[in-house]
Order: sequence, then C-alpha cells, then structure tokens
Amino acid sequence: MKISAKSEYGILALLYITCHGEIRPVAVQTMAQELKIPRRFLEQIIGAFKKGSLVKSIRGAHGGYVLARDPETITMGDVLNVTEGPFHTWGCVNEKETFYCSRENLCAIRGIWQEIQNSKEHVLNSFNLKEMCDRTRDLKRRQEVLLQAWSGVG
Repeated sequence: MKISAKSEYGILALLYITCHGEIRPVAVQTMAQELKIPRRFLEQIIGAFKKGSLVKSIRGAHGGYVLARDPETITMGDVLNVTEGPFHTWGCVNEKETFYCSRENLCAIRGIWQEIQNSKEHVLNSFNLKEMCDRTRDLKRRQEVLLQAWSGVG
C-alpha cells in the first residue's frame, strides 16, 4: 500500500488542525507555511475533507477550518478514504465492486487477500486524530527535554 503526497499532506493538515484548532480555526495559509505544503494543493485537500465531512469552515476575520467531528472519532481510515478512496487492493475481496473470477470458489489465495484487507482496515481504523495529536505533543516535550539537557552539557 503506497500513500500519495495528497494523503501524507492531508494527514499532516488534519493533525495540525487537531492540535492547533482547539482555540480558534486554523487558516490554510498558516498551515501551508508551517507544514511547508503548497497552498493551492492544501486548499484542494482541505476541500476534499470538507466534502467528506471531516472539516468545516468558519467564516470571518478569524476564520479558518476546524474539525467537523470529535478527533477521537476520526480515524486514519477515514482520512485515507477521503484522499485515496477505499483501500480494496483486490477486487475479489471488495463486496461493493462487481468482480467476477472463475476460480473464486476454488481460490486459496482469496482468503489471504481477505485477511490482509481486514488487518489493514483494523490498523487504519484503530488510530484516531486525538491519539496522534497526543503522541505528537509527547514527542515535542521529549525533544525539548533532550535539547535542554544537551544545552547544559559542555
């Protein structure tokens, strides 16, 4: 499974909104500068998130974007479904797709594809934005502690 730049930037943007949007809405320009993402590309991604009901816009002088749902309910699977579409690698394990295989009833590989699909979905849906924001904050605190410790050496 390969993640596109759109998904990578989208995850970073939603994580930024989660960690910084608690006080006030986050402007696309601010995110683009801080995350070093081309603004127009980020606007397209945010537009997809708005259409996918992951973010909502707040108008006005102090407007921007906020999460449309509680960050504990937005999973990595939700994010990637918006940016990449459903992650069904093999047609035979996707019930929504019309797929015909003459060997479907005799195929031992199909069970393996199904297990991989289920595992992938389980992992992607077990990480939410709040947990990832908490992890980011913990990593920043650790880095600050290490920098302070190293500044006292030598």
